[in-house]
Amino acid sequence: MLNRRILRIKAFKELFASQMLPDKSLPGAQKELDAAIESTRDLYLFMLNSIPALTAAAKARMAQQSLKVNKTPQEQHPNTKFVDNALAVLFETDPDFLKVMGRKNLGWEPYGLIMEKVYASVCTKPYFLEYLDREGSSLKEDCELFTRIFEEEYVDREDLD
Repeated sequence: MLNRRILRIKAFKELFASQMLPDKSLPGAQKELDAAIESTRDLYLFMLNSIPALTAAAKARMAQQSLKVNKTPQEQHPNTKFVDNALAVLFETDPDFLKVMGRKNLGWEPYGLIMEKVYASVCTKPYFLEYLDREGSSLKEDCELFTRIFEEEYVDREDLD
């Protein structure tokens, strides 16, 4: 989950802080390092949990569009490839992942508006439209899509800060 680079950076930050503050003890520095590593792990899990939250936003949008009176042909026959993707289903059904999310209280429910904005942005991207146009679906393809979403939508997004 956490790569060596992140751990190394956190350890060096704690070493630097302990050198700058001579009254800081080694056990105190270790506790702060452990807390920093745990918060990084929580952030990682929180971002993974955004995958089912994003598909839930897509499902909500489809449900809203189905209530329209004058539907476009696309709204009459929506492409459900994204809402049925295998990666989101894995996270939604994995009991261990759900247990950790519940225990740490890392849900996206309070941030539904952010997920709607991210989904609206994703819908306009060429890589997403290509994904929807491709026939069939695979877990690898779904993982690649979400990797691209993380790289393009989540990096430097003010809503997520």
